Amino acid sequence: MIRLLLLLLLIFVIWGFINRYKSRKNVTKIGLMVSCDHCGIFFPKQEALYLDQHYYCCKAHYEENRSKNS
Repeated sequence: MIRLLLLLLLIFVIWGFINRYKSRKNVTKIGLMVSCDHCGIFFPKQEALYLDQHYYCCKAHYEENRSKNS
């Protein structure tokens, strides 16, 4: 009975380490995060719209700021 409990504990610990490694691996794929200068939401830099050293999360925020600067 004790051997079975130890085996289950060992399997649980190994499973936990594997899941932790997988979750860390997914975080590194996201890359650098930036915030929208209009609403402040954080999102991946590769999805950003960029204007005059400012990042925007969507076309509406980008267009609104572009019209203010014109």
